[in-house]
Amino acid sequence: MKILITGVAGFIGYSLANELLKKKKNVVLGIDNFSKYSGRDIKKLRINILKKSSNFRFRKININYINKIENLFKKNYFDIVVHLAAEVGVRYSIIRPEKYVETNIKGFFNVIECLKYNEPKKFLFASSSSVYGDCKSFPLKETQNLYPKNIYALSKKNNEEIANIYSK
Repeated sequence: MKILITGVAGFIGYSLANELLKKKKNVVLGIDNFSKYSGRDIKKLRINILKKSSNFRFRKININYINKIENLFKKNYFDIVVHLAAEVGVRYSIIRPEKYVETNIKGFFNVIECLKYNEPKKFLFASSSSVYGDCKSFPLKETQNLYPKNIYALSKKNNEEIANIYSK
């Protein structure tokens, strides 16, 4: 299977790619932009580890640039697309909310819009428990109302709504 992982240098992206590469039939193409907010050194180390597999390819791509994402999808077919790329962290979203709108909303839209060029068998993306806000009822349920309290959580809720519309 050919699998695209966005945000492959992050902890979850790296861990997923590492696990998928254990099966020799999987080919993983990972993209990441090495954003300034999270540690670049650890991300570069993770990519170097993944590059030891002959079934791993890496491209430095920022999902905010639609032309780069379009070219990626026009030139490749992916069986599975796992979208993990995002600006992370609640506190930073208060300081730089525009980064979250740009990457988490616009970048997400760019990726999901490009699925039309080569529709994968599966599309998976990460949301966040932050979308529940100050919810007091536990356990949390996907069917309950969402009350995000910051731009980060709102951006993730927005992605859920966009994905729901596209899935229909």
